[in-house]
Amino acid sequence: MPRGLNDKFMAALTGGVLTPLLDRVKADRTLCLEIREDYLNIYYRGGNLMRISPADGGYSALFDTKYFAAPVPSMPEAPLREAAHVAAWLAALPALKQAIVAVGAAAPSPLPAPHRNRQNHRHPQHRDAATGTARPMKSG
Repeated sequence: MPRGLNDKFMAALTGGVLTPLLDRVKADRTLCLEIREDYLNIYYRGGNLMRISPADGGYSALFDTKYFAAPVPSMPEAPLREAAHVAAWLAALPALKQAIVAVGAAAPSPLPAPHRNRQNHRHPQHRDAATGTARPMKSG
C-alpha cells in the first residue's frame, strides 16, 4: 500500500496548524520527518520523537514514554487543534530529545545477539539522522 497523507493532513502540514512542526524539522538537521500510511513520525537520532495522527477535530501527538526511565514528566496535550497546542509540543522538544539521548545504546534490543548494536539495527535513514548525514527535505 502506498504511503501518503490525505489532502487535509497535507494542508495542515504545509499551511495550517501543523506548519510550525514542519518548519522545525526543516530547520533542525537532527530531525527526520517520515510519512507513513495515514500518519507521520518525526525521528531524532533514530528515536521516534513524535507520531502525528489524525484525531477528532485535528491531530494527535504521541511521544513514546518508554524513553523515560521514571518518572515520566507531564506531557503537552495530545490534541493538536490550535497553534498553542503545537507550540507546547515544540517547547517540549528539548526535553523529549534529551530523553532519547539518555536511553541511547543502553536500551535493550529485541534483536538477536548479532544485531544488538542499536545504531546498526536501525533503518538506513534513521542511522543517517542519528549521525547527521540525512539529506535535507526538499520543498514543494
